[in-house]
Amino acid sequence: MQNEELTKIVVPNYFIVFKSSSNRYALPINVGLISEAKNELSSTKLFFDQELDSTLDIIFKLLHFPRTNYDTTLLSPTQISSLNNCSQSIIAIPETFFKTIVENTKTKNKKDFFILTEDVEYKEFYTEKIQNLYTYENFNKLEIKDVWRNLCDYDNGLKNKIRYLEYSNINLLPLIHFSDFLNKVNEDIFRLDTSNNLEIAKYRWKQQAYLDTFKIYLDKKEKTKRQETDQELSDIKSKALEYAKFPITITAAGQPVIVNKFTSEKGLPYNEEKALNLIGVHNAIETNGIHLSLGSISKECFMELEKLEAHCKLVAEMNGKYNSRYTWRILRKLGNLISKEFSKDELEIIGRSASLNIFSNFPLGLAILPNASAPLCCYKPISYKPITPLTRTFQMQLPKKTNILVHKGSKILIIECLDKKDSIRSASDKMWGFFIRNINKQHFNVIYEVATNIREFNTIINKHKDTLFLIISAHGWEEKEKNISGIKIGESDFWMPVSNEFNSPPIVLLSACHTGSRGRGIISIADLFLRSGAHTVLNTLVPVNVYKNATLMLRFFIYISESIDGLNHFEESF
Repeated sequence: MQNEELTKIVVPNYFIVFKSSSNRYALPINVGLISEAKNELSSTKLFFDQELDSTLDIIFKLLHFPRTNYDTTLLSPTQISSLNNCSQSIIAIPETFFKTIVENTKTKNKKDFFILTEDVEYKEFYTEKIQNLYTYENFNKLEIKDVWRNLCDYDNGLKNKIRYLEYSNINLLPLIHFSDFLNKVNEDIFRLDTSNNLEIAKYRWKQQAYLDTFKIYLDKKEKTKRQETDQELSDIKSKALEYAKFPITITAAGQPVIVNKFTSEKGLPYNEEKALNLIGVHNAIETNGIHLSLGSISKECFMELEKLEAHCKLVAEMNGKYNSRYTWRILRKLGNLISKEFSKDELEIIGRSASLNIFSNFPLGLAILPNASAPLCCYKPISYKPITPLTRTFQMQLPKKTNILVHKGSKILIIECLDKKDSIRSASDKMWGFFIRNINKQHFNVIYEVATNIREFNTIINKHKDTLFLIISAHGWEEKEKNISGIKIGESDFWMPVSNEFNSPPIVLLSACHTGSRGRGIISIADLFLRSGAHTVLNTLVPVNVYKNATLMLRFFIYISESIDGLNHFEESF
């Protein structure tokens, strides 16, 4: 295959070059008192860098562009059902960094798109190294159909029907891209009422039912070696529509009381509302779902959550028992408060979702919604993404993500940080001994280390750079004056991953109490691990029992072991 042909079928990265007044992205986190930051935070609610405002309209248009290599070829129903991480790869870079790229590029880049924001000056020599370079003006003149026709070799419906939408219709984009996968793009999709989320969901349920019907039909045909009757096919369609599910992405602004006090008094600024909306739609495209915008979580929700977290911490400190009635009362109250933010139709959509991807500072999964008997997280798989600072969420969501492959021999690094004299150290030793004895050694390479101070902790991390799973056993700690949280290492060291030199393993499991409190708005150590390169972080909102935690951890890895054993079946489906 010629290079030109290969370039044509590989969907590009979309780089947006913006004007940056200073080289601030290399600075470490400066942890100071909240009150000292009041002037700097007066114009923001979610801490979004205003220098990125110039990228937002460009990002909206790029969400119409081809996403991944899968947009350039036809797929089977089984392949479509197995796909995720199917979004455009959009990377915003400052002008100074772009110039460095151009200066160090030896061969001309013919694949990726580079779009200059309106305030970035075009220079002729850029085109010597970059083929697809667009000024802001030229990018706005670019016909979307031409982009699709140039990138897609096969005759699909979308490249002939795709058009730029009005911003108010942005929630149609996930449906349009999923229709491209199904090769069923028609004009009906552009006539949907985007102010009616149930209408969008019903269309998506029909899409899912079509896919599921086709998949079941092909599976049965292969097994029975006969054609289905019309009645059998009708029954399959009806059942598929009844049980059709897909992922839902929810964006919900809102801050705890203490953060609200020091941020904009005018509510959520328009640029941050737009950025959060774009993030949500991008994630819905990525997961083949739809996007729901909740608006803003009320301060009452955060206040009730802070009360619950404080109760749990106090009980743990006194070695007492939780007041279960109080806990359930708070969870139901949270459900009633949050349900007021959703319409009846939206609650129905959430109830029928396959999973939830939530961009919020509030753990919505704790809420017991009306007509439910348990918290939302007990019956729906939920993935949380923090939205403060929103700039960090923006940087993490929009680029193409690296898939994490868990395979036989994957390394699990357990770092014990509890002091030897600690009252629960003996229980922790028993727990990890039980864990190591019972883990599947054919699937996992388990390393157990002890750190008594920060220096030893960093040495262990650097020694095991091939770690896939990092498990940290420690006490969590919080410093209210600075509104931060971290872990205690050994007898007296307190640590949080704020250094730019710290590179986190992909998957982090924090066996430490209340490292993810959200009611007060404390900077979570889990969020800082994500900043340091972690793909996924599992942490706790409240104190946890050491033995129950061991059971949870072991079950987690048993499920992964079973998935590893079944990998061949997954590969055979393609």
